[in-house]
Amino acid sequence: MPAGRIRAAVFIDFDNIFSGLLDLHPGAATAFAQEPLDWLERLAIIGAGDAERSYLVRRCYMNPAGWRTHAALGADRVCFSRYRPYFTRAGFEVIDCPSLTYRHKNAADIRMCLDMFESLSSATRYDEYVIASGDSDFAPLLHRLRAADRRITVLAGSQTAIAYESLANLFLDEQDVIALMTGVSADAEHDPLVATSRSDAPGEAPSALIDDGTLEELREIVKSALTSASSPIQLAALGLKLRSTMGDIVDETDWFGNRTLTQSIRALDLANVIVAGHHVWVDGKHEPPPLLQSQDRGVELPELVERVCRVTNTPMLDKSVWHELFETLGEYAAGDSVSLTECTRWARDRLEAAGLDVSRRALSFVAQGAIYMVAARWIESPRRRLLTLPLPSWPTP
Repeated sequence: MPAGRIRAAVFIDFDNIFSGLLDLHPGAATAFAQEPLDWLERLAIIGAGDAERSYLVRRCYMNPAGWRTHAALGADRVCFSRYRPYFTRAGFEVIDCPSLTYRHKNAADIRMCLDMFESLSSATRYDEYVIASGDSDFAPLLHRLRAADRRITVLAGSQTAIAYESLANLFLDEQDVIALMTGVSADAEHDPLVATSRSDAPGEAPSALIDDGTLEELREIVKSALTSASSPIQLAALGLKLRSTMGDIVDETDWFGNRTLTQSIRALDLANVIVAGHHVWVDGKHEPPPLLQSQDRGVELPELVERVCRVTNTPMLDKSVWHELFETLGEYAAGDSVSLTECTRWARDRLEAAGLDVSRRALSFVAQGAIYMVAARWIESPRRRLLTLPLPSWPTP
């Protein structure tokens, strides 16, 4: 991101983000609802490089009669309206989106789309749209925003469609959003986030070290490494190469203002470059890493299973991993507290010690599936009775 000022507009689907986080990490959900100014300041420096991100528009779309129940909230029913003052105090315009149907469906997504679409013709040009929602129905809008040459940042509080993720210049998945809300990095290799504002004093802010020349050097190193590589590159190896080539600026700027090497590569917006798991590669030039390929110890997956996995980004793990994976997750779940961020980090380290390489993204996918399955069994509505039936055993290829 070049130096200067980024004129940003923030649009938040409160019901979507709060409900998604509440199922995964109640503490992050509470921080999202009660401390919007804090996490907004942390977000201001992510992926901005040497530029200053200014939030010219702050809008939060909320169902005033909406509510959720959760043991962690310490009440039988918590209404969304109780969090309205926190957003108004943080400078947000709160848009009421009451339920329009007996199923309690509101029109927040439509209102957000209309407002963003209208803002494209505003007298003020917004360089970036920050959309806090995991609803992939926004995908057509994101196509329009990209066509209008606007930068897109998406915050997803739950798993979402891969196509939706691909449309964003900066995509924060549920792990990243939890880290953003709690101020603790989702990656064990990185220090906790610090909720401090950027300093304008020369030489004090790490972002002052990031200029166009630095980013161009980063781009050339990554492109050169991918061009010369005959197979996907491990992120750890690429990180070592960047540190040895570019020196201390990598750590001084916390991966060029992006917090992680993965986000730094994605921010370069290189054509056909894919970052997933522990690898980076060029689609069409390199074969995906073994754990992402449609093979399992030489046994091909059924065509339908392979297609579903590729479209939904379901982890294709070796069949020998699954038993140990579920045993490890079960061991963690038997403890006193459950946190998705802590769970995936703990399980990854535990599996790594056992000689199994399983990414946190894969663990998060499985853990969230288990959480949703448990939640579905509590649904008593006759219209959703099918969700409470026992799940069939998955065939092992």
